[in-house]
Amino acid sequence: MQLNSLFFKGVMNKSTDERILPPGEYVDALNARLGSTEDSEIGTLENTKGNTLLTNITNQGVALSANALCIGSYADDSDETIYWFITDPGVVDLIVSFNVKTSATVYHVISTTILNFNPTNLITGVELIDRFLIFTDNLNPPRKINVDRSYAFPIGGVDQITADEIKLIVKPPINPPTFTLSSADNDDQSFLTDKFVSFAYRFRYEDGEYSALSPFSSPAFEPKNEIPVEIDFNTIKNESMVNAYNAATVFFNTGSFLVKEIEVCYKESSSLVIKVIDRYSKSDLGWADNTTQSIFFRNKEVFSVLSANESSRLYDAIPLKAKALTQSGNRLMLGNYVDGYDMKDSSGLDVKLDYVTSLVNIPNQIQGKLLSSDYQVLNGSSSASTISVDKSKAVYDFGLTQFNQGAFVSFTATFTSLSSGANMYNRNSGILNLTRSSDFSFTITSTIQLTDTYADVASFVGSNDFKNLIGTGLGTDPSPAFKTFTNAATGVTATDQFNSNLLNNSAINTAGGVSVSVTAVNSAVPNAAVATASPPSYPTGQTGFVEAFTMTSPTEVSLQALMAVYEQTGNTSFEGFEFADPEDNPSFFTISSNRGKESLHSNRDYDVAIVYMDDYARSSTALVSLDGSINVPASNSVLINKAQVNIPVSQKPPSWAKYYKFAIKPSKLNYDTLFFIRAEPDKNDSTEFFCLLEGETAQKVSDGEIYTVKADIDGPKSSYVEATCLEKTTNPNIDTSSPSYPGSGPYAKFSPGNEYRINNPELINEKSINKEKNALTPTRGIDAVTSLATGTNNPFSNTTISTGTDVTIKIKCERADDQPGAALSNAALVQNLQTGFNNKENKNKFSNLIATRRADKDYSAGTLQANLNQMVQDQFTNASGFFSNDDISYGGNDGEKFRYKLDTITITNDSTPAIPNQDTSDYGVHIVSFNTFDSGGSTVQGIGVRSGFECRVNYITNGTSKVSIQVKISNIPDGLFVLETDGEDAADEIYYEGNQVFEITNDLHTGSVQNQNTWTFYDNAQNNAYRSSQSLPASTYYGGNLALTSTGGTADNAPFEVGDTVNVQQTNLSPTNPQYNGLHTVLEKPDAKTIVLSVAFGSATPVEGGAVNADAIVVTNFFNCYAWGNGIESCKIKDSFKEDAVNIGERTYTLALSEFKQKRRNASITYSGVYNDETKLNRLNEFNLGILNFKDLNEDFGNIELLKARQNDLLVLQEDKVSYVLVNKNLLTTAAGQSDVTSTPTVLGKQITRLEEYGISHNPESYAEFGYDKYFTDAKRGAVIKLSGSSYSNESLEVISQAGMRSYFRDLFIEDFNTQKIGGYDPYMNEYVLSSNNKTLPVDTQVVACGSELEFNNQTSSFTYTVNLGNSMGTTDIDYNVTSGNIDISVTYDGNNTTSGSVTGLGTFQFSKNKPNVDTATITVSIIGTSANYSITAQCPDANVINVYQICINSEFTGLAPSIHNQYEWVSTSLTPTVSSPLINQPVTFTNVATGTGSGTQRVAQYQVYTSQVAVGTTPTPNAIITVKSAKTGSDTFDFNTNNGNRLLHLLSSTTYANTQTGINNLLTAAASNNLTISNTSTGVFEGSFTYTNTGTTPVANLYLIYDYRTSTAVNLSFGATESIVCGGSGVLQTYYIDAAVPSEATAIYNDAAMTVPAAAGYYLYVNPNPTVIDTYWLRQTAGGVIGQVSLCSS
Repeated sequence: MQLNSLFFKGVMNKSTDERILPPGEYVDALNARLGSTEDSEIGTLENTKGNTLLTNITNQGVALSANALCIGSYADDSDETIYWFITDPGVVDLIVSFNVKTSATVYHVISTTILNFNPTNLITGVELIDRFLIFTDNLNPPRKINVDRSYAFPIGGVDQITADEIKLIVKPPINPPTFTLSSADNDDQSFLTDKFVSFAYRFRYEDGEYSALSPFSSPAFEPKNEIPVEIDFNTIKNESMVNAYNAATVFFNTGSFLVKEIEVCYKESSSLVIKVIDRYSKSDLGWADNTTQSIFFRNKEVFSVLSANESSRLYDAIPLKAKALTQSGNRLMLGNYVDGYDMKDSSGLDVKLDYVTSLVNIPNQIQGKLLSSDYQVLNGSSSASTISVDKSKAVYDFGLTQFNQGAFVSFTATFTSLSSGANMYNRNSGILNLTRSSDFSFTITSTIQLTDTYADVASFVGSNDFKNLIGTGLGTDPSPAFKTFTNAATGVTATDQFNSNLLNNSAINTAGGVSVSVTAVNSAVPNAAVATASPPSYPTGQTGFVEAFTMTSPTEVSLQALMAVYEQTGNTSFEGFEFADPEDNPSFFTISSNRGKESLHSNRDYDVAIVYMDDYARSSTALVSLDGSINVPASNSVLINKAQVNIPVSQKPPSWAKYYKFAIKPSKLNYDTLFFIRAEPDKNDSTEFFCLLEGETAQKVSDGEIYTVKADIDGPKSSYVEATCLEKTTNPNIDTSSPSYPGSGPYAKFSPGNEYRINNPELINEKSINKEKNALTPTRGIDAVTSLATGTNNPFSNTTISTGTDVTIKIKCERADDQPGAALSNAALVQNLQTGFNNKENKNKFSNLIATRRADKDYSAGTLQANLNQMVQDQFTNASGFFSNDDISYGGNDGEKFRYKLDTITITNDSTPAIPNQDTSDYGVHIVSFNTFDSGGSTVQGIGVRSGFECRVNYITNGTSKVSIQVKISNIPDGLFVLETDGEDAADEIYYEGNQVFEITNDLHTGSVQNQNTWTFYDNAQNNAYRSSQSLPASTYYGGNLALTSTGGTADNAPFEVGDTVNVQQTNLSPTNPQYNGLHTVLEKPDAKTIVLSVAFGSATPVEGGAVNADAIVVTNFFNCYAWGNGIESCKIKDSFKEDAVNIGERTYTLALSEFKQKRRNASITYSGVYNDETKLNRLNEFNLGILNFKDLNEDFGNIELLKARQNDLLVLQEDKVSYVLVNKNLLTTAAGQSDVTSTPTVLGKQITRLEEYGISHNPESYAEFGYDKYFTDAKRGAVIKLSGSSYSNESLEVISQAGMRSYFRDLFIEDFNTQKIGGYDPYMNEYVLSSNNKTLPVDTQVVACGSELEFNNQTSSFTYTVNLGNSMGTTDIDYNVTSGNIDISVTYDGNNTTSGSVTGLGTFQFSKNKPNVDTATITVSIIGTSANYSITAQCPDANVINVYQICINSEFTGLAPSIHNQYEWVSTSLTPTVSSPLINQPVTFTNVATGTGSGTQRVAQYQVYTSQVAVGTTPTPNAIITVKSAKTGSDTFDFNTNNGNRLLHLLSSTTYANTQTGINNLLTAAASNNLTISNTSTGVFEGSFTYTNTGTTPVANLYLIYDYRTSTAVNLSFGATESIVCGGSGVLQTYYIDAAVPSEATAIYNDAAMTVPAAAGYYLYVNPNPTVIDTYWLRQTAGGVIGQVSLCSS
């Protein structure tokens, strides 16, 4: 029967049998369209037309190959432009646009490598925002092009663009700006003066993007005054804590050619607001790329203010790649993205955080260490002989001292020549026989101000500044800095002062029995040439102090004392000098500067973390080391404290890191400093004191609060001391009638006890002297002088006017007028005038000066008169010498006001001189002068006044003059008493960013002190011997030192600098010269391939090569206070609680709660800042984690595959769910269950999911939309979906494949599940067009854990997966069970392939996993034939299990238990790449308890066992090198000392030694021959290494690492069974070993040095071989091996 059908519906139906197919539907059609066609709207059948060629895409005119493919597109409907992303694999990638209106084709980007398109990775997200085309492909980072900009095309197949030109992310400045401070005239000089201002800068790129800010600089602040601090005793503020400068020159880098402008910013420490100083255009200013430029900043004018979020934007957290991309409100949204990095080094190994943080100090006083030194003199012969003079050389270690321009450097030393004549060296005592009647001692002090900044000690010592300070000369080369000997008094250097003292202090020549004074003719450090010359070749031989660098360190400089040279009739004698004893008169250098006071506050703990960064400053979290903490003790308040970080070569950087920096966490934050200067004892309890609370101090003190004592009146405290405020009151229980009563006000009560002193009872707190004089001599003035003498019988006892002392000067000059009348006789006149003074009715003319000033510094240079004179000049008078009018009151005739003026005229007490010349244009004057004499004409220490009022007689108006003077010194401070509040507790997880950034080059860390490096040397030699062999000049200082060279071997240059500290490890583990191993300092580099070290060359050796490693060393510049060296550590402006405090860092990092690693955030969305269409402010690159710019969706719904933004929400298509995320809104549920949408500042709100169980699977390419309709496939559920609507509230879902095509799409998607399904919408025909091709989707590699079973039924194709085998090593089994068919198993491990061949049934296939760091294998199962059913299990490696024991034993101790860190680590260089362990690091505290059972006294402080598989963490691989370490870190107190018998041992044994006396003794016996050679590899770290040769098929089970901290001492003892035997002399004498330094402290006696075999029970007699007192006694040892009794012999 013929079947006819009319296709009116035009519907394909593959789900219904064709026999019951509904009318108008059809089963199949090819290139046919029914229903609405391209030509008609009626139901007709016609062919579907093909595509029309729009344009021909080429590669710069060359046709693309047949493999070319469009992997993505974007339609800009507003501009009728289509953008295509095209790849011709292996040839070229292109971004091209086609304008439909103009038919213009534009080639935006052509690239051979940079675009890196892949046919498998389609463009899964693309948006056009303004003219920025932004796209992602889940392979490359999100990228952006400006469609209006041309990008350079390749030339000769080489890209001319860089990846940075098209990346969404932009590079920020990596380093902070730097600055120099200066003083400048401006209208606002206080802005920098009283603030801590830090600078940063950022780049503006061509498309308007702003980078993240650079790190902030240190505060542009340098304290104003020199030490000591200047306390204003009126306000009780620290006036030194203001900025010495008011302007800054800020330096910054201009960035790459992509950077167009630079914005320089600043912030104040008290604010999060970041202000822009200005924006600087590179093109306008003519600035070249990547150069350093500067601006001048001196006021607070700002160009703009940055967003408040900018302070938390450490970097732009743009994902490394992302699958989904959309834009909402001109804000980018990225979903299903990858961020972070794995902490793997370039070898694929875990990064080991082995860095060690230590406390270093920068003292401002460097004291000399005294040594003997040699001279060559004529000592009783005609030839020069070498003599040694004790303490004639001083060695100064400058360490980390900074030598900044403007700093003052002083050198002080005291020298002594003994009266005994021990220092005299006479050639001919018959002519010159020198002696002295007493010891001759003198002190010299020389000071200079540095004219330059010197980078290191060598630069400073080699400078003219140093020569001008010391007067040095090398060898016999005279320095021009000092004068000739006879003119020494006119010089200023240390040499000049030394010589001047010689000239002024003659020796005595006693030759011939007559004592005659004789003066030195010269000074020098004599050598043979000048000593033997006749006559001696002086002053040609005059050298000045001879300086040299020491053998041990280029930071140490030695100065050798000069000798005095005496000459008489051709005979020469010498006088040597010793540096004075350091305890009495130390010699030292002082570096005094207002720079370099930045310090870590004492009495704090600090944790230092490392932060790694990529090229774009994307950072790790704060990463911490086990040895990353330091404690700064309270005693360090007088020092400059810095944290030093050493990064050993075992810590390789992550492979992705380009830079690193540090962050720090202090235990405390801001605090307040309190100053007290006056205290009075409690009337009822003299041990308690009330301190007057002056200025702000009253607001800082509270009842019951506990403070830290920083300094008392005796100076800074050397330990932690607390002070508790017992009471705060305005009614203190003190004697208010006492002259020392400070006055009323608030007081705080303290009880110092013996901990600190706050009151000086020796001070009388008020002293005054009065003088009154009246005179009658006509037409003359009057002189009056009051004494300022000091001493027992004088009112003033002290010459010094100390800071804070009140000085009052009262002077009254007056003239009394009699009543008008007839002239009187002289006698009557005198009486009448006296009456006039006393008669209130009579008119008095007077000038009354009452002036009080508080000393703002110590006046202590001379006598009280001189000090008061200076204070009057400084604080009482103006530049012209006049006292202030505000301090003067006048009476009488106002037309004759007389002022007071300081002058230097001579004033004689009780004289009546001519009156001073009067200033007729102004007022008359009264003269004040300190040039005073008594009435007899002798000089007196006093203050004098000459009245300007003349006496008048024989006039109707008669008068006499009167002068009264009073000087009062009161409120003398007890001294400075300084307290500090406890400070705020710091958050545990917050670390503050440092501003030092260091590069990582060639997989090595650079540093500030030295770089991390490793180098292989070929041979060693004596320095000068090597130089001679290479025709090099001899060494100046280090000729006998060890030289290591690569000459003759690899000839690689030595990558070290002079001053680097390096760790030498010779290849031979038992070298001829073991002292070469360990830490040494590089002293010289004779050539590029050779280094000279701070160890003397030993014996001749065969070729001994080895490795030289250097830590990266960074002295961090973290600081949170300014240390003044006197206990005061300031953190606030003027130490005022109202002012800004300095921050230890301006931005913060957090400590990760989990391991920092790369993570695919499958179900998360992150978003950018907003692009502003009007202002063109482009924040699309700003992904600021600091504002939590992400939202995590429900991971149960699978990966986010596609994001589409609508007006109020995001459409989110996950693998298994369709949902919506509200944008700038949130959904709130009321109590009644109603849902309300509310606006919120949150960018992404609640996720709202649909009820239907559909998603988009893994096919975002299937998505298409038109109008309100969206189409996509769900391959997992075999469906094609249509969404209709504009938002979550009105959208409906329809499964359109249900319309007769359900089975078709089900089968299609099952068959082609992992292939592309490309969807599109044809608006012309109103059709969703879907194409399922055979291109496989990119899939993440499936990784399963070892031991997991995978089962497959009716498998027809091969299957590949990756198995994670972990770090274990051993044979790995692959178990299979093939129930039907045959399979072939192929395993690829570390590039090696192993196959099983065709197998069936049940069996096991094996391969060898022989590397711990290669932890995965790829397994492919191929089907032999058509299909197979099988299961497969890759088992974990069958690894050997080893026990590693750490065992520590110690001797008995007294007091607090010592502590130490026991460590070990291993490295296996026999594997490629090298494999190493983390540092196993255990703190250990000693014990006095004998362990376990059995006889003996072994004290086991640590018995710890690690059991694991070989190569896993604690357990080494065969042939690994194991390094055992004793490390004194942090607060450890034990000092490892091989001289005391301390040692490190190892033992590989199948025996398990228990933690008992017997077990430990047996272990020590077995390990006795396995002592490790010890090297001191860093401060406090002693280590030894050995090769772990546990290579058998069945390895030995136990590895013992023994830390033997017992004190083993060999002694000769006489043994006997009874006391009478040993005391009677019949004992047997032999050598025994004790566990202490001396027998009296021993607890046991042993037969062996390892102290494993207790000596027999009995009596042992000890006789001290060098007794200072009777020291002979016996010791009785019990059978248990313990000394039970010690006693003297009875006879």
